[in-house]
Amino acid sequence: MGEPVVDGSRHPSSWFEVVRASEGKWANKAYQIKTHAGSQGLDICGGKCEDGIQIIQYQLNAGENQLWLIVPADQNVTVPQQNQVPQQPQQNQVPQQPQQPQIVQ
Repeated sequence: MGEPVVDGSRHPSSWFEVVRASEGKWANKAYQIKTHAGSQGLDICGGKCEDGIQIIQYQLNAGENQLWLIVPADQNVTVPQQNQVPQQPQQNQVPQQPQQPQIVQ
C-alpha cells in the first residue's frame, strides 16, 4: 500500500503495514495494522472498545480487536456494535473521493 508509517526518529519498531482483511465477515471492509516484522499488530487491549482503552502491539491472532476501519478524517462514521457489519452508504448518496492519508510525525 505504499511506504510504511514511520515515527520521527525512523525507528524500525514503529513501522507498520496496513493489510486488508481477506477472510470472515470483515473481509474487504477492515484492515490489520501489522508491525514491520509482521509478527505483531495493533490490538485493542482486552478486546473492549471503550473510551480510554489502550492500543498495544500484540501477537497477531485474527481477533476482531485487531481489525480496523479506515475512513477519511472528515467523514462521519457510525461505529458498528459488536456482531454488526458496518453500514454501506445508501444508494442515493454520492460517494466522496478518497483522500490521501495524513502521516503524523
